[in-house]
Amino acid sequence: MTVSIWLVLAIVLVIVSAVELFRAEGRVTRPIAVLILVLAALETIFLLGWVAIPGTIGLTGWIAIISTAILIFSVELMRITGGLRGAPLAILLFLISAFQLFLTIGFIRL
Repeated sequence: MTVSIWLVLAIVLVIVSAVELFRAEGRVTRPIAVLILVLAALETIFLLGWVAIPGTIGLTGWIAIISTAILIFSVELMRITGGLRGAPLAILLFLISAFQLFLTIGFIRL
C-alpha cells in the first residue's frame, strides 16, 4: 500500500518538477530545477524497480534521503524566486516531498 502511494506521489513530483523546469529562468533557478527533476526521476526509477537499490538502507531509506533533498532544494527555490507568492510550483514541490517524508518516517499512516 505504501509503495503505491509513494509511486503516485513520485510521478506527480516528476510532472510538477518538469513544469517547474520549463518555468524556471536564470542562472540559479534553472540548475536547482534540473536537480529537483533528476532527484524525482531517480526516486521514480527506484520505486518502479528498474534499478537495484544500492547499499543496505533499502527502499525506505532512499526514499527518505531523496525526499529530504527535494524538500531542501524546493525551499531554496522558493527563497530565490521570491517567497510564497512568487513560487507556487516550488511550494507544491515542498508539500509533496514533505508528505512523502512524513509517510516514510511513519509520522502519517495511511
